[in-house]
This record gives sequence, C-alpha cells and structure tokens, in this order.
Amino acid sequence: MNATRAAKAVTRLLADKDLSPQEVAWVAVALESAFDWATTGKERLPYLADSPDSPFAKPEVRLYLEMSSAREFIAHRLVYHVLNESSSPEPEMCEELECPADCSGRHDFDHIDCGPDEIFDALARHGVELPEEGR
Repeated sequence: MNATRAAKAVTRLLADKDLSPQEVAWVAVALESAFDWATTGKERLPYLADSPDSPFAKPEVRLYLEMSSAREFIAHRLVYHVLNESSSPEPEMCEELECPADCSGRHDFDHIDCGPDEIFDALARHGVELPEEGR
C-alpha cells in the first residue's frame, strides 16, 4: 500500500510542480525501486488479455495495454539516459569494466536500487509529506 500511495503522490507531484528532467528521473528511479521491493517474491498478475473470453482481449483494450507497455519501456530508457547524461564521467571505472580505448568515462545505469523508502525521502525533498503506514 505504501508503494501505491507513493505512486499517486508522484503523479500529483509531477502534475503540480515543474521539476528538472534530472529530478523527475531520480523520483522515477526511487518509485521503481519501491515497486521492486514491494513486489519481490509476490505472484505477478496474469496478463488478462491472454484469455479469449476476457474483456481485455478486445483489440482496443489490447492496443491500450500494449501502448502502456511501450510507454513504460520508453520512460524507463529515458530516465536512465537522463541520469547517465547528467552524471560525471567516471574514467576510473573503465579499467574494471574493460571499456574500449575511446570510452568517454560515462557508463549506462542498468538498475539503481534505492531501497523501499527512498521514494518517501524524494517526495519530502519536493515538499510532499506522505506518512508511511504499516512498516
């Protein structure tokens, strides 16, 4: 429930405040991290459109679901691109990562795990106080 409440608060925050792309990216990463922690080890919902008698199998609904998936993937890639482009180069990592000689010292983020609570700190930094329940 905390991750659900945080997701609603993020939507309100982004609708109400003009954050920089980097701030939006960090809030998105914190929210994704909270989601990952909240859903780890839990059974995922079945893909409802796979059942032919489901109302979710209608072409219009399938299009909506596929567009949602595509938008989620695009947003994920853009978030990590913004973070990578705004980070300082780390040439000291090149030897460990066995980078090619022409490496710029920038290394893509794959997944940042902020832990389950960073989203509440991120929201608070932007003036959104969300009391945590059930921790």
